[in-house]
Amino acid sequence: MSLTKIGSIGINTGIAFAGVTTIVTLNTANDALSIGATVNVGSGITLGASGDIFATGVSTFSGNLKVGSGVTLSPDGDVFFTGIATGNGSGLTALNATQLTSGTVPTARLGSGTASSSTFLRGDSTFQTVDTNLVADTSPQLGGDLDTNSHNILLDDDHYVKFGDSSDLTIRHTGGANAIDAAASQYLYINSDNLRLNTKTGSEKYITGTVNGAVELYYDNSNVLQTISGGADINGVFRPRTNNASTLGNVSYRWNDIFTNNIDIADSGKLKFGTSDDFQLSHDGSTNIIDGQFHPIEIRHQSEVHIKCVDDGAVELYHNNTKRVETTAYGTKFPNGRIELPDESGHQFQLGAIGDFTMEHDGSNTYLKNITGNTVLQNDAAVEITASSGGTKRFRFDSDGLKFGTDTAAANALDDYEEGTWTPSIQQGGGSISTLHAARYTKIGRLVHINCYISYSTANDSAAFQMGGLPFACLSQNYETGVTDFGKGGKKGAYCRTHSGNSYMEFLYSSESTTSDRLTLRGNNIGTGYIILSNTYMTA
Repeated sequence: MSLTKIGSIGINTGIAFAGVTTIVTLNTANDALSIGATVNVGSGITLGASGDIFATGVSTFSGNLKVGSGVTLSPDGDVFFTGIATGNGSGLTALNATQLTSGTVPTARLGSGTASSSTFLRGDSTFQTVDTNLVADTSPQLGGDLDTNSHNILLDDDHYVKFGDSSDLTIRHTGGANAIDAAASQYLYINSDNLRLNTKTGSEKYITGTVNGAVELYYDNSNVLQTISGGADINGVFRPRTNNASTLGNVSYRWNDIFTNNIDIADSGKLKFGTSDDFQLSHDGSTNIIDGQFHPIEIRHQSEVHIKCVDDGAVELYHNNTKRVETTAYGTKFPNGRIELPDESGHQFQLGAIGDFTMEHDGSNTYLKNITGNTVLQNDAAVEITASSGGTKRFRFDSDGLKFGTDTAAANALDDYEEGTWTPSIQQGGGSISTLHAARYTKIGRLVHINCYISYSTANDSAAFQMGGLPFACLSQNYETGVTDFGKGGKKGAYCRTHSGNSYMEFLYSSESTTSDRLTLRGNNIGTGYIILSNTYMTA
């Protein structure tokens, strides 16, 4: 029997199909229709007896489609799996990281080769076994394998490990040197609370640094320089082998040994030596300062002293380790030496602010020159001049005056010498005097020699003629000399004599026993004429 069109069928008593051994009567909503053999619905759907459904057309479900208890297909396209999905996955497309949720993904074959804990997936979809040695090929790119499990990383010579977008930091080996290069505009930081730079074996130190502590420099594993709170300590022999200046700040340094390189220190910074900073070098911006801190300062060459400065004492100069010059509270002292200048004009020993007094020897003559002021030789006892060292005494200057030879008697001392002019005048006798030639005098000790050449006019005064204006008062009278010429030659044998204790002299002729012997300027005596005279007398 075949049914070509069924509108509404109600089955209450059961239907029997050919070939079906069991017929179930469907009379309630919960009754099921069981077909024991294959059921074909047209030519597109086959219902197998084992539960298989084969459809050659399009199957449409308005609700969820469930496959057993493990797979659910929802009307909106979601697929839910509780079991394992198998297959080659060639039909899966448009998958990205946001569509893959977290979870456990078992080992799977994603490309050719074997996926395991010792392989990784390459860009060409093949699995590569990890090599514990990373070796670069001839190109700058890495050509080996990277292992992060504490194994070696090997690069050929002149290949770089680069960091930063512009390769700002590189590490390489040139074949002869190891180089860490930072870009010119970049800092290179090494951060550690305890820093050590050691030899390759770690047996010797180069540099150490400790947080909140010192940075130390070593030579042959011995600490030679370390920073301190106030600057730096140099504790050993430090001999740099280059001339590169080390620019330092305004800090202090303590120095115990030798330093042969340049150090630049800002103004008022100091180099300090000794355990108590006993010796210091500094520059305050305008002055270079060497400070011995209450200890002597010596400038030596090896063991010989050249200059020594003593606190509250002398500055000493040495020759061949022998002191030749030293300062004193009063000036300069030459304890064992002399001052030497070459035998050449212009090499002078000068005294005074502008060289007012000079001493010079040109090889033949010795010159003492005084430009301004007086030359004074002064000694509390005496100044003596001899012909040569240890020779005959020539002069002696003491409080009495100048003495000659070995004579020390005060009465024999020359205490004055003077030359000058004097002005004759009429002391008594009227008339007038005019000097025809300069009247001059020479004084040696107490002896005064005068001369003059004058003219005079006749006087009405009958008093004896007295000439005043002598340069010095005389000791007593009767020290006279003859007059060379007097008047007009009418009076012969005239002479002059000084008056005791006075500065004038009177003129007489023949005898001085009478008044008539005194010459007057009256016409009946000598009249108008001239006088040429010289006289020598002793001062008071």
